[in-house]
Amino acid sequence: MKKWIKEPLIHFMALGAIIFLLFSLVNTSDGDERQIVIDDDRLEHINALWEIQWKRPATPTEMQGLIENYIRQEVLYREALRMNLDHNDEVVKRRLSQKMEFMAGDLNKIVEPVTETKLKAYFEAHKEDYRIPPTYSFEHVLISAQDHDNPKNYATALMATVDASQMASLQGKGDHTMLPLRFENAGMATILKNLGSVFYDGLDPLPRNQWAGPVKSGFGHHLVFITNKTNARIPELAEVKDKVIRDYEYTTEMATKDAVYQEMKDNYEVVVSSEELNADQIASLLANLHTP
Repeated sequence: MKKWIKEPLIHFMALGAIIFLLFSLVNTSDGDERQIVIDDDRLEHINALWEIQWKRPATPTEMQGLIENYIRQEVLYREALRMNLDHNDEVVKRRLSQKMEFMAGDLNKIVEPVTETKLKAYFEAHKEDYRIPPTYSFEHVLISAQDHDNPKNYATALMATVDASQMASLQGKGDHTMLPLRFENAGMATILKNLGSVFYDGLDPLPRNQWAGPVKSGFGHHLVFITNKTNARIPELAEVKDKVIRDYEYTTEMATKDAVYQEMKDNYEVVVSSEELNADQIASLLANLHTP
């Protein structure tokens, strides 16, 4: 009995029944397909949609136009259904399937609500996803690929002429650049934005408090003087809680949607009848359909 209660499809069907019931209560139509009822609930819904877009209630004149637009849409919608225009329409199919996905997403909030216990367990299982990369404080000089045929060799030769332990020994000796020459506690995002991934990766093995390199970038080769490095670390949950909540909700929502789909799919028989696909392709397709 407990297992039956926990089944995602049961929750999904129950949610659908609740939505249908609420819709029935809101829609006070007497069931006559030829009757379009404009009541207080409908007016409130129309005005609410207006407020979402315009951040204010509709004026009486605007409300009159909104009601007329609603009636027009309802008439055309019902006549389209009467003419079966919704059948085999890819846009309609896509929209209805999206609504089913949205219902499964709502179901996830019931089946997998966010709790401190679940967040902690999720964070423990995905700690590496939240690792904070190293930060660096450093100065650099650029030996530009535009100004030198072999910037790496030039940078290496330049290093040999100075006292590498003295920061001042190379200051001002690089090529002109619009890049910042000093970075303070710069994280991955800042360094990638300015100097690229190859440069960032090249910082890790460098010693501190001395000139080192050359380190390559898209601009040429750099000599670098690192004054401080903060090692990579795993943060506490409290530091990244908002992101963990978003990731947890997304992950569980995708899992719930897939579970609902898999259970629904099992109620259907898929028959592939095509001359465009060979036997192996058909077998592979059907096998994938039966793989959760």
